[in-house]
Amino acid sequence: MFKKASVVLAVLASSFLVSRAQKPIFTQAPYPVEISQKQIKLQWKTTQPAKGGVYHAEAAKSAYSLTTTPKEDTIQQLIIPVSSPSTLVKVVPFSIFEGDTLWADTLLLMSQSASTGQIKVFFTRPVDLSVSTGTSAVYLPGTAADTVIALIKKAKKSIDLAIYNMNIDQIGYALNQAKARGVRVRVIYDGSTTNSSIYVLQGIPTLASPQGSSYSIMHNKFMVVDCDTDDANDAWLLTGSMNFTSNQVNTDANNFLMIQDKSLALAYRMEFEEMWGGNGDQPNPSASKFGPYKTNNTPHYFNIGGRPMESWFSPSDGVTSKIISAINSAGTSLFIPTNLITRNDIADAIAQRRAQNVMVKVVVDDDASCASSVVSTLTQALGTNFRETTESGLLHHKALIADALDTQSNPIVLTGSHNWSNNAENKNDENTLIIYDAWIANQYYQEFAARFNNSRAIAPNPKLDLGPDITVCAGQRVIIDAGKGFTSYTWSNGGFGSQIIIDTTGFGIGSITVGCTVKNTYGTQTDQITVTFALCTGIDEDFQPDKSLWVYPNPAGDYIDIRNRPTQGNNLIKIFDLSGKLLQQNTYDASVSTIRLQIGHLKPGMYIITAQTAKTSFSGRFIKR
Repeated sequence: MFKKASVVLAVLASSFLVSRAQKPIFTQAPYPVEISQKQIKLQWKTTQPAKGGVYHAEAAKSAYSLTTTPKEDTIQQLIIPVSSPSTLVKVVPFSIFEGDTLWADTLLLMSQSASTGQIKVFFTRPVDLSVSTGTSAVYLPGTAADTVIALIKKAKKSIDLAIYNMNIDQIGYALNQAKARGVRVRVIYDGSTTNSSIYVLQGIPTLASPQGSSYSIMHNKFMVVDCDTDDANDAWLLTGSMNFTSNQVNTDANNFLMIQDKSLALAYRMEFEEMWGGNGDQPNPSASKFGPYKTNNTPHYFNIGGRPMESWFSPSDGVTSKIISAINSAGTSLFIPTNLITRNDIADAIAQRRAQNVMVKVVVDDDASCASSVVSTLTQALGTNFRETTESGLLHHKALIADALDTQSNPIVLTGSHNWSNNAENKNDENTLIIYDAWIANQYYQEFAARFNNSRAIAPNPKLDLGPDITVCAGQRVIIDAGKGFTSYTWSNGGFGSQIIIDTTGFGIGSITVGCTVKNTYGTQTDQITVTFALCTGIDEDFQPDKSLWVYPNPAGDYIDIRNRPTQGNNLIKIFDLSGKLLQQNTYDASVSTIRLQIGHLKPGMYIITAQTAKTSFSGRFIKR
């Protein structure tokens, strides 16, 4: 059952590798490839054939049993028998090679529960149902707190809550009611936040996380319900990115899950009791461990209703390596909605996926909350697919969805409370789940699609400004400059350089609009400019009899009237186009101050007209409509 997760698990398992004989023969550290209610199949690999063995003992038993492989091989597989569902097993694997015994790290494993394995996924912001492949993702419009309260009301025997921040008093009242009906309620909260609803609790033991330079925050948001009853279907785990505050349930983008599974719930209770300081009703501060003082002491691999699932806690379990392994598993698509990214190793892994032609899209809350080096890496790698939300409230997820568009390629969802930061890795108390399931992945993709559609590119499209529209004199040439720094230029008139030259060739007097599309690493942008070529003689307004012709009407239709200072003899009238080509000439009596000239045969445009006498010449321009 766990074979489909073997690629990721193999990478993850390498972090457990210990060779006490200092011989590097392990190529894949031990991990469970199958988990059932009655047995666990363990597998590991060596570079050369070796004989494998496992010492194993159930938590309730003190004596270890030994199981060995029947022959030497590079792949060692052993089946560990388990007495009952939801049983914790301590496993010490080893290989015998050339007379030496080479030990791997001790593992804690948990047999499959007798629970249904039902998983309910909820989101606090609208989702995009158009990308659903069958099951619609559930959006809770301001009702997430009601869902939490409903689970509290189901509790029969115990509730263990670890919450970073809680200010919804109704949840506190529901915990009081559970306490009143005989449920054991224990609450751990972060000591650095307000947590105003902690003060409405009545008779419920609580523990605040310690403060000091060695600690950061207790950032968990999980609740374990009834993991200790005789009915395995009473057990529920609630976890995700959502704090129990009004903003988190009503405004911010969050996800949380409710999982009906006793084995997973027991593992989370183990984490709770490490912080609590024991399994008693009251906390034991002298024995409690938070942050960097916790140990890697919980099982990590589970079979939840036939779905492989992994559970990891921070800072004891090296969760960043699990995040990177999940990123590296993406073969076709990788979608990441996460509050922030400050670690360069995570950014580099994301960029590498894109370099391998994986479709990658990332939405964060705000680029300012990410490290500048991360922003640089991801804008270069993803362009406009590295985005920040434009919605009100926070984008508070800490999630990724790998291969959601290809259900045959082992889709993965990673989610929980762990921000992708150094504090989360090294100091904070956090929890993370990795779920191998196409159905769950599509629900998370529906939520991601909505967040992506309500975001903007952190790396903006190239900025192109050709300037305002301009008017110049006919006959002039205009240089339009798009600027430097773009990878390509495409002009509407066929040009491909950063500049083009516009003149009146081909159209004469009037306006022309040209556009340019530029491209850089992040995308494209288009701008356009209109250039108007106009008559600039000043003849109508500034007629000077000794120098100019007065041509009217201007613009003209089928004729023009020409006026100049009367002289003696004959005048020669010539009409030229703007290239200097003679189009028409006429002779008239210079003593006549005004004559009419027929021009109906001329094409629309601007023309130059001259009148030449024996002593001088006059010139002007006119427009033919």
